[in-house]
Amino acid sequence: MDLRTTNDTQSNCPKLNWKKLSELLIFIEENFRQRSAKGTLMWVAYPLIQNPCCKSLPIKTWYPVNVAEFPNYQIAYILQFFGQIYVAIGYGICGGLYVSIILLLCGQYDILYASLKNLDEFPDTEISNDSYLKDVVKPLTSLHEHREHRHLNEDEQECNQYFVSTEKYDDSENMLKFSSKAIKGRKTLSDCVEHHNMILHTAKMIENYFKWLILPRFTFTTLLLCTLAYVLSTMEEFSVGKIASLLIYMALSASELLLFTYSGELLKHHSCRGSEALMRTKWETFDATLRRDMVLVQRIAAKPIIMTAGGMFYINMNQFRSVISSAFSVFTLLQNLKEKSS
Repeated sequence: MDLRTTNDTQSNCPKLNWKKLSELLIFIEENFRQRSAKGTLMWVAYPLIQNPCCKSLPIKTWYPVNVAEFPNYQIAYILQFFGQIYVAIGYGICGGLYVSIILLLCGQYDILYASLKNLDEFPDTEISNDSYLKDVVKPLTSLHEHREHRHLNEDEQECNQYFVSTEKYDDSENMLKFSSKAIKGRKTLSDCVEHHNMILHTAKMIENYFKWLILPRFTFTTLLLCTLAYVLSTMEEFSVGKIASLLIYMALSASELLLFTYSGELLKHHSCRGSEALMRTKWETFDATLRRDMVLVQRIAAKPIIMTAGGMFYINMNQFRSVISSAFSVFTLLQNLKEKSS
Protein backbone atom coordinates (compact mmCIF):
# COMPACT_ATOMS: atom_id res chain seq x y z
CA MET A 1 0.00 0.00 0.00
CA ASP A 2 1.93 2.98 -1.36
CA LEU A 3 0.53 5.98 0.47
CA ARG A 4 2.22 9.08 -0.88
CA THR A 5 3.45 11.89 1.31
CA THR A 6 4.15 14.15 -1.68
CA ASN A 7 3.07 14.12 -5.28
CA ASP A 8 5.87 13.29 -7.68
CA THR A 9 4.36 15.35 -10.47
CA GLN A 10 4.05 18.67 -8.67
CA SER A 11 6.92 20.74 -7.39
CA ASN A 12 4.71 23.03 -5.31
CA CYS A 13 2.40 20.34 -3.93
CA PRO A 14 1.90 20.61 -0.14
CA LYS A 15 3.15 17.92 2.16
CA LEU A 16 1.17 16.20 4.85
CA ASN A 17 1.54 17.91 8.20
CA TRP A 18 2.71 14.76 9.96
CA LYS A 19 3.03 16.47 13.34
CA LYS A 20 -0.57 17.68 13.30
CA LEU A 21 -1.82 14.41 11.83
CA SER A 22 0.12 12.27 14.30
CA GLU A 23 -1.24 14.29 17.23
CA LEU A 24 -4.77 13.79 15.93
CA LEU A 25 -4.25 10.04 15.44
CA ILE A 26 -2.70 9.65 18.89
CA PHE A 27 -5.63 11.52 20.42
CA ILE A 28 -8.13 9.25 18.66
CA GLU A 29 -6.26 6.08 19.62
CA GLU A 30 -5.95 7.15 23.26
CA ASN A 31 -9.61 8.19 23.28
CA PHE A 32 -10.66 4.76 22.03
CA ARG A 33 -8.50 2.91 24.56
CA GLN A 34 -9.40 5.11 27.53
CA ARG A 35 -13.09 5.13 26.64
CA SER A 36 -13.14 1.34 26.38
CA ALA A 37 -11.09 0.81 29.54
CA LYS A 38 -13.04 3.33 31.64
CA GLY A 39 -16.39 1.99 30.55
CA THR A 40 -15.34 -1.56 31.36
CA LEU A 41 -13.89 -0.56 34.72
CA MET A 42 -17.13 1.18 35.64
CA TRP A 43 -19.13 -1.90 34.69
CA VAL A 44 -16.77 -4.40 36.37
CA ALA A 45 -16.49 -2.41 39.60
CA TYR A 46 -20.23 -1.89 39.92
CA PRO A 47 -20.91 -5.16 41.88
CA LEU A 48 -18.34 -4.15 44.50
CA ILE A 49 -19.69 -0.60 44.78
CA GLN A 50 -23.34 -1.60 44.95
CA ASN A 51 -23.11 -4.34 47.57
CA PRO A 52 -19.63 -5.29 48.79
CA CYS A 53 -20.99 -7.92 51.18
CA CYS A 54 -22.82 -9.84 48.44
CA LYS A 55 -20.28 -11.77 46.43
CA SER A 56 -21.65 -11.17 42.95
CA LEU A 57 -19.68 -11.31 39.72
CA PRO A 58 -19.87 -8.84 36.81
CA ILE A 59 -20.95 -11.67 34.48
CA LYS A 60 -23.37 -14.28 35.75
CA THR A 61 -21.90 -17.58 34.62
CA TRP A 62 -21.84 -21.16 35.85
CA TYR A 63 -18.69 -22.56 37.43
CA PRO A 64 -18.04 -26.15 38.54
CA VAL A 65 -16.98 -24.81 41.95
CA ASN A 66 -18.67 -22.69 44.58
CA VAL A 67 -17.58 -19.15 43.70
CA ALA A 68 -18.90 -17.77 46.98
CA GLU A 69 -16.05 -19.39 48.88
CA PHE A 70 -12.51 -18.12 49.29
CA PRO A 71 -10.43 -18.01 47.05
CA ASN A 72 -12.77 -19.12 44.24
CA TYR A 73 -14.62 -15.80 44.21
CA GLN A 74 -11.41 -13.75 44.02
CA ILE A 75 -9.99 -15.89 41.20
CA ALA A 76 -13.23 -15.80 39.18
CA TYR A 77 -13.56 -12.05 39.67
CA ILE A 78 -9.95 -11.42 38.55
CA LEU A 79 -10.38 -13.61 35.47
CA GLN A 80 -13.58 -11.81 34.46
CA PHE A 81 -11.98 -8.45 35.18
CA PHE A 82 -8.92 -8.98 32.95
CA GLY A 83 -10.98 -10.75 30.30
CA GLN A 84 -13.33 -7.81 29.91
CA ILE A 85 -10.46 -5.32 29.99
CA TYR A 86 -8.62 -7.13 27.19
CA VAL A 87 -11.77 -7.39 25.08
CA ALA A 88 -12.48 -3.67 25.53
CA ILE A 89 -8.92 -2.66 24.67
CA GLY A 90 -8.98 -4.94 21.62
CA TYR A 91 -12.15 -3.31 20.34
CA GLY A 92 -10.68 0.12 21.08
CA ILE A 93 -7.46 -0.57 19.19
CA CYS A 94 -9.30 -1.96 16.15
CA GLY A 95 -11.68 1.00 16.11
CA GLY A 96 -8.85 3.49 16.50
CA LEU A 97 -6.93 1.82 13.66
CA TYR A 98 -9.95 2.07 11.37
CA VAL A 99 -10.47 5.77 12.08
CA SER A 100 -6.73 6.48 11.73
CA ILE A 101 -6.56 4.90 8.28
CA ILE A 102 -9.64 6.86 7.19
CA LEU A 103 -7.91 10.09 8.25
CA LEU A 104 -4.79 9.07 6.31
CA LEU A 105 -6.94 8.63 3.21
CA CYS A 106 -8.36 12.12 3.77
CA GLY A 107 -4.78 13.41 3.81
CA GLN A 108 -4.10 11.63 0.52
CA TYR A 109 -7.13 13.34 -0.97
CA ASP A 110 -5.70 16.69 0.12
CA ILE A 111 -2.54 15.90 -1.87
CA LEU A 112 -4.59 14.81 -4.88
CA TYR A 113 -6.69 17.98 -4.65
CA ALA A 114 -3.56 20.16 -4.71
CA SER A 115 -2.14 18.19 -7.65
CA LEU A 116 -5.29 18.58 -9.74
CA LYS A 117 -5.69 22.24 -8.82
CA ASN A 118 -2.12 22.98 -9.96
CA LEU A 119 -2.39 20.90 -13.13
CA ASP A 120 -1.38 23.88 -15.29
CA GLU A 121 1.88 24.34 -13.37
CA PHE A 122 3.88 21.55 -14.94
CA PRO A 123 7.32 20.57 -13.67
CA ASP A 124 10.38 21.19 -15.82
CA THR A 125 10.68 17.73 -17.31
CA GLU A 126 13.84 17.02 -19.26
CA ILE A 127 12.86 15.81 -22.71
CA SER A 128 16.04 13.79 -23.08
CA ASN A 129 15.14 11.74 -20.00
CA ASP A 130 11.60 10.89 -21.16
CA SER A 131 11.39 8.55 -24.13
CA TYR A 132 7.76 9.44 -24.88
CA LEU A 133 8.43 13.18 -24.91
CA LYS A 134 11.59 12.60 -26.93
CA ASP A 135 9.80 10.63 -29.65
CA VAL A 136 7.05 13.25 -30.04
CA VAL A 137 8.97 16.51 -29.65
CA LYS A 138 12.18 15.56 -31.44
CA PRO A 139 10.64 15.74 -34.96
CA LEU A 140 9.29 19.21 -34.20
CA THR A 141 12.70 20.26 -32.93
CA SER A 142 14.40 19.02 -36.10
CA LEU A 143 11.80 20.77 -38.25
CA HIS A 144 12.35 24.03 -36.39
CA GLU A 145 16.13 23.82 -36.83
CA HIS A 146 15.77 23.00 -40.53
CA ARG A 147 13.51 25.99 -41.11
CA GLU A 148 15.88 28.27 -39.24
CA HIS A 149 18.67 27.13 -41.55
CA ARG A 150 16.59 27.75 -44.67
CA HIS A 151 15.57 31.17 -43.37
CA LEU A 152 19.24 32.15 -43.13
CA ASN A 153 19.80 31.16 -46.77
CA GLU A 154 16.85 33.00 -48.35
CA ASP A 155 19.15 34.57 -50.97
CA GLU A 156 19.98 31.15 -52.34
CA GLN A 157 16.35 30.15 -52.84
CA GLU A 158 14.90 29.71 -56.34
CA CYS A 159 13.58 32.89 -57.94
CA ASN A 160 10.11 33.14 -59.47
CA GLN A 161 9.06 29.89 -57.86
CA TYR A 162 5.53 31.19 -57.22
CA PHE A 163 3.35 33.51 -59.30
CA VAL A 164 1.67 35.80 -56.78
CA SER A 165 2.28 33.79 -53.59
CA THR A 166 4.86 33.91 -50.86
CA GLU A 167 5.98 30.85 -48.97
CA LYS A 168 5.61 31.18 -45.20
CA TYR A 169 6.12 28.53 -42.58
CA ASP A 170 3.85 27.97 -39.63
CA ASP A 171 5.10 28.85 -36.18
CA SER A 172 7.17 25.77 -35.40
CA GLU A 173 8.60 27.31 -32.24
CA ASN A 174 5.16 27.76 -30.68
CA MET A 175 4.15 24.33 -31.95
CA LEU A 176 7.12 22.89 -30.10
CA LYS A 177 6.21 24.67 -26.85
CA PHE A 178 2.50 23.84 -27.13
CA SER A 179 3.13 20.16 -27.90
CA SER A 180 5.58 19.82 -25.01
CA LYS A 181 3.11 21.49 -22.61
CA ALA A 182 0.24 19.27 -23.73
CA ILE A 183 2.29 16.10 -23.32
CA LYS A 184 3.47 17.14 -19.87
CA GLY A 185 -0.12 17.97 -18.90
CA ARG A 186 -1.37 14.55 -19.96
CA LYS A 187 1.48 12.88 -18.10
CA THR A 188 0.70 14.87 -14.96
CA LEU A 189 -3.00 14.04 -15.23
CA SER A 190 -2.12 10.37 -15.71
CA ASP A 191 -0.10 10.42 -12.47
CA CYS A 192 -3.08 11.95 -10.66
CA VAL A 193 -5.35 9.21 -12.02
CA GLU A 194 -2.94 6.56 -10.73
CA HIS A 195 -2.92 8.26 -7.33
CA HIS A 196 -6.72 8.31 -7.26
CA ASN A 197 -6.89 4.63 -8.21
CA MET A 198 -4.50 3.82 -5.38
CA ILE A 199 -6.76 5.61 -2.89
CA LEU A 200 -9.85 3.80 -4.20
CA HIS A 201 -8.09 0.44 -3.95
CA THR A 202 -6.97 1.19 -0.39
CA ALA A 203 -10.48 2.23 0.66
CA LYS A 204 -11.94 -0.95 -0.82
CA MET A 205 -9.33 -3.05 0.97
CA ILE A 206 -10.08 -1.34 4.31
CA GLU A 207 -13.80 -1.94 3.84
CA ASN A 208 -13.21 -5.65 3.18
CA TYR A 209 -10.89 -6.05 6.18
CA PHE A 210 -13.04 -4.23 8.72
CA LYS A 211 -16.52 -5.31 7.64
CA TRP A 212 -16.61 -8.09 10.27
CA LEU A 213 -15.81 -5.52 12.96
CA ILE A 214 -18.01 -2.59 11.92
CA LEU A 215 -21.22 -4.50 11.14
CA PRO A 216 -21.44 -6.33 14.52
CA ARG A 217 -20.52 -3.14 16.37
CA PHE A 218 -23.31 -1.16 14.70
CA THR A 219 -25.84 -3.92 15.36
CA PHE A 220 -24.71 -4.41 18.95
CA THR A 221 -24.69 -0.67 19.69
CA THR A 222 -28.22 -0.24 18.33
CA LEU A 223 -29.56 -3.09 20.44
CA LEU A 224 -27.57 -1.88 23.44
CA LEU A 225 -28.99 1.64 23.27
CA CYS A 226 -32.52 0.24 23.01
CA THR A 227 -31.98 -2.07 25.97
CA LEU A 228 -30.31 0.50 28.20
CA ALA A 229 -32.98 3.11 27.50
CA TYR A 230 -35.68 0.58 28.33
CA VAL A 231 -33.91 -0.54 31.52
CA LEU A 232 -33.62 3.06 32.68
CA SER A 233 -37.31 3.68 32.07
CA THR A 234 -38.45 0.52 33.87
CA MET A 235 -36.30 0.82 36.98
CA GLU A 236 -38.42 0.54 40.12
CA GLU A 237 -35.67 1.16 42.65
CA PHE A 238 -33.57 4.12 41.64
CA SER A 239 -29.90 3.74 42.51
CA VAL A 240 -27.51 6.60 41.79
CA GLY A 241 -24.63 4.24 41.07
CA LYS A 242 -26.63 2.06 38.70
CA ILE A 243 -28.17 5.00 36.85
CA ALA A 244 -24.75 6.66 36.48
CA SER A 245 -23.24 3.40 35.23
CA LEU A 246 -25.96 2.92 32.62
CA LEU A 247 -25.83 6.54 31.44
CA ILE A 248 -22.05 6.46 31.08
CA TYR A 249 -22.27 3.17 29.21
CA MET A 250 -24.85 4.66 26.84
CA ALA A 251 -22.72 7.75 26.26
CA LEU A 252 -19.61 5.69 25.54
CA SER A 253 -21.46 3.44 23.10
CA ALA A 254 -22.92 6.43 21.28
CA SER A 255 -19.51 8.16 21.14
CA GLU A 256 -17.93 5.06 19.60
CA LEU A 257 -20.64 5.01 16.96
CA LEU A 258 -20.14 8.73 16.37
CA LEU A 259 -16.40 8.30 15.71
CA PHE A 260 -17.04 5.65 13.07
CA THR A 261 -19.77 7.60 11.30
CA TYR A 262 -18.00 10.97 11.46
CA SER A 263 -14.80 9.54 9.95
CA GLY A 264 -16.87 8.01 7.14
CA GLU A 265 -18.55 11.39 6.58
CA LEU A 266 -15.14 13.10 6.36
CA LEU A 267 -13.94 10.62 3.75
CA LYS A 268 -17.13 11.07 1.75
CA HIS A 269 -16.69 14.86 1.76
CA HIS A 270 -13.01 14.86 0.77
CA SER A 271 -13.33 12.17 -1.90
CA CYS A 272 -15.56 14.22 -4.21
CA ARG A 273 -13.48 17.42 -4.30
CA GLY A 274 -11.41 16.35 -7.31
CA SER A 275 -13.89 17.76 -9.81
CA GLU A 276 -13.80 21.09 -8.00
CA ALA A 277 -9.99 21.11 -8.17
CA LEU A 278 -9.99 20.59 -11.95
CA MET A 279 -12.32 23.56 -12.44
CA ARG A 280 -9.84 25.78 -10.60
CA THR A 281 -7.12 25.14 -13.20
CA LYS A 282 -6.52 27.20 -16.34
CA TRP A 283 -8.32 24.55 -18.34
CA GLU A 284 -9.18 26.98 -21.16
CA THR A 285 -5.48 27.11 -22.12
CA PHE A 286 -5.20 23.34 -22.60
CA ASP A 287 -5.54 21.55 -25.92
CA ALA A 288 -8.71 19.67 -26.87
CA THR A 289 -7.29 16.22 -26.06
CA LEU A 290 -6.28 17.21 -22.55
CA ARG A 291 -9.66 18.89 -21.94
CA ARG A 292 -11.47 15.71 -22.98
CA ASP A 293 -9.32 13.72 -20.57
CA MET A 294 -10.09 16.24 -17.83
CA VAL A 295 -13.84 15.87 -18.40
CA LEU A 296 -13.56 12.10 -18.02
CA VAL A 297 -11.44 12.41 -14.87
CA GLN A 298 -13.85 15.01 -13.49
CA ARG A 299 -16.80 12.64 -13.81
CA ILE A 300 -14.91 9.86 -12.05
CA ALA A 301 -13.56 12.14 -9.30
CA ALA A 302 -17.05 13.50 -8.57
CA LYS A 303 -18.15 10.10 -7.24
CA PRO A 304 -17.59 10.04 -3.46
CA ILE A 305 -16.25 7.10 -1.49
CA ILE A 306 -18.96 5.88 0.86
CA MET A 307 -17.78 3.26 3.34
CA THR A 308 -20.23 0.50 4.17
CA ALA A 309 -20.59 -1.94 7.04
CA GLY A 310 -20.41 -5.28 5.27
CA GLY A 311 -22.39 -3.86 2.35
CA MET A 312 -25.50 -3.59 4.55
CA PHE A 313 -25.62 0.16 5.17
CA TYR A 314 -23.51 3.29 4.74
CA ILE A 315 -21.19 4.61 7.44
CA ASN A 316 -22.03 8.31 7.65
CA MET A 317 -23.80 10.78 9.90
CA ASN A 318 -27.18 9.86 8.45
CA GLN A 319 -26.65 6.34 9.74
CA PHE A 320 -25.75 7.70 13.19
CA ARG A 321 -28.97 9.69 13.32
CA SER A 322 -30.86 6.65 12.07
CA VAL A 323 -29.41 4.43 14.81
CA ILE A 324 -30.23 6.94 17.55
CA SER A 325 -33.77 7.47 16.29
CA SER A 326 -34.30 3.71 15.89
CA ALA A 327 -33.08 3.08 19.42
CA PHE A 328 -35.51 5.56 20.93
CA SER A 329 -38.33 4.34 18.68
CA VAL A 330 -37.86 0.83 20.03
CA PHE A 331 -37.63 2.28 23.53
CA THR A 332 -40.95 4.10 23.05
CA LEU A 333 -42.56 0.96 21.68
CA LEU A 334 -41.42 -1.17 24.62
CA GLN A 335 -42.56 1.46 27.09
CA ASN A 336 -46.02 1.63 25.51
CA LEU A 337 -46.31 -2.15 25.58
CA LYS A 338 -45.42 -2.15 29.26
CA GLU A 339 -48.04 0.50 30.04
CA LYS A 340 -50.73 -1.45 28.18
CA SER A 341 -49.83 -4.71 29.92
CA SER A 342 -49.95 -3.06 33.34
